[in-house]
Amino acid sequence: MGSAPETLRGVRLEKAPVIDGTINEDEWKGAAQTGEFIDPFRGTPYADKTVAYLAYDDKAIYVAFKCLAVDPTQLVGRDIQRGSSFPGEDTVSFAINPLGNHSFSGLSTFTVNLLNTQRERIAGGRAGKQEWTGKWKSAVRRTETGFEVEMEIPWGILNYPNGKDRVMDVSFDRDHGKQLTTSSWPNLTLQSLPELQARWEGISPPAAAIPTKFRGLAYTVPEYVNGQFKLQSGLDLRYQFNPQLTGIAAINPDFRNIESQIAGNEFTRTERFIGDVRPFFTEGQGFFNLTGQFGLGRMFYSQRIGAFDFGAKAFGQLNPTLNVGALVAVDGKDEVEGVFRLAKIFDPRTSASFFVTATKTPEVKDSTAGGTFVMRRGNYQFYMEGATLSRENRRPLTAFSANFVYQIPKVFSGIFYTRVPVGFNPSLAFIPWTDRRGGFWYTEYNTEYRTGTLRSFGGNFSISNFTTWKGDPQEVGTFFNIYGRTKSDIQFGINKDNTRYFGRLDNVWGANLNFNASNRFRQFGIYAETGTRNGGTKTSYVAANGSFRLWKRLDLGLSYSVLNFEGSNRQGIFTLAYEFSPVRAISARVITIDGKPNAYFAIRNGGLSGFEWYFIYGDPNGIRSSNRIALKLVYPF
Repeated sequence: MGSAPETLRGVRLEKAPVIDGTINEDEWKGAAQTGEFIDPFRGTPYADKTVAYLAYDDKAIYVAFKCLAVDPTQLVGRDIQRGSSFPGEDTVSFAINPLGNHSFSGLSTFTVNLLNTQRERIAGGRAGKQEWTGKWKSAVRRTETGFEVEMEIPWGILNYPNGKDRVMDVSFDRDHGKQLTTSSWPNLTLQSLPELQARWEGISPPAAAIPTKFRGLAYTVPEYVNGQFKLQSGLDLRYQFNPQLTGIAAINPDFRNIESQIAGNEFTRTERFIGDVRPFFTEGQGFFNLTGQFGLGRMFYSQRIGAFDFGAKAFGQLNPTLNVGALVAVDGKDEVEGVFRLAKIFDPRTSASFFVTATKTPEVKDSTAGGTFVMRRGNYQFYMEGATLSRENRRPLTAFSANFVYQIPKVFSGIFYTRVPVGFNPSLAFIPWTDRRGGFWYTEYNTEYRTGTLRSFGGNFSISNFTTWKGDPQEVGTFFNIYGRTKSDIQFGINKDNTRYFGRLDNVWGANLNFNASNRFRQFGIYAETGTRNGGTKTSYVAANGSFRLWKRLDLGLSYSVLNFEGSNRQGIFTLAYEFSPVRAISARVITIDGKPNAYFAIRNGGLSGFEWYFIYGDPNGIRSSNRIALKLVYPF
């Protein structure tokens, strides 16, 4: 873990290779070549060999993968939808951080599956519209011994500083679909240590230029709702201040026609967290993650901001070690929300941040200021975060959290401590628990096997002890979870919760079983739990789900869950979709909650670049079915 990173020399090509999926030796002659791809669980070369090539010119970066397979008939490629996650598929990925500061925050990743379906993650965060993410080329060709991939990534879609003889961070990954394993070069270990990324040395890219500083998406939605005609229009604007700093503005953004995440009906003692898929908030999302996952909560929870008239944000890198994010949303004359974060990377193992959030509405006026600090040395990491809430005519409230973690391959263990006073609940935050102090100890073990019936196995265990601010017991108990996966892609698990909440015992067992867990086109799973809560009240929960490709590109999704606890709550979700091509599809979804449905139907003609249109019958995010017809038109400029 303390060894020096691998290196690759920078090679400038006189003539660019043809991106056709065939690695021609003459075209790639002289290109830098990786060493053997490593199995991170074993630390040894992977059985299915891979080699990658890397070169560049003034136009683009060129990457090639030659992937061998012991049994090429077992290679898996399924998804044609750009931006998919490709679970259980054979893919290759190239990652680059042009800043060369060994930070994952500056890393851009380009992934291709066996069907040449692309996915990219551009540092700084960009929404899925290809006019904003940028276009890049790739080609895949299956061979008698495996498959080959070529990529062309234009410099213009990356954020990079000017200069000659620069050093950049790079890494290469291959997902082995059938085996559900990964190999990579260099070996970042199971801990994914950013300081072990390879150094790509002697790179002299072209002067960083922004071909189009200003880009926009205009939309209009004529709709017919309950006998009334309505027309809504708006703009999404993007301005590139420089290659490292991006500005976004939204005027009357369209949130209604974006299919939001569905909240489950499983038992919970706190508010449910719901991920945000609205493009305005997903743009540059990483620059607005103010706090960690296991501390106070999320000091900025974008779901707190609903529809607004105008929003603007700026995010990016002021220099290779200083990141910034600023956001404001205005609705009418009386409602304003704002977020600001400044983060400093001292070295690959040490960083700190400062943040501020503020809300002003007729009902609430508050602000929060805080910060985080993380330091890793060897196998140990220390993290802390704190924030102070200020409200009119109230004394300030300060919350604090810290954890100390020990991590080696296969083992993670940490002690977590939190203090959240009564009433600490900033308007823009997601704070699951207030009036709380104490902590928990958590330990997890994971391993994988390359032969035999059992292919992965793991478990975690935690002991919690939290009290109220006055010292009364709040959450005291234990929880364990054991899980695994078989050679035939069956996932299983069992868990036990034995915790007292406010002195009343929860004694609950749970178990899950998932068939074809990595194949979203042919999978089925079930989860069930039973026991008592609140010191003796019987409880049960059953959830079943499946997704199936019925015919060619016709996909069916089903889920149904029932919670019995002081009454009965039932939820069902039915989806049906047909993909004509990567840009054209029809879909339908029905959600039932306690027997009351919300149904809608949609036709999509878009998803890459250029003019797009969407036809929608119903309301994707409504509580009940509605007679609504809408046509959304999107014009890039």
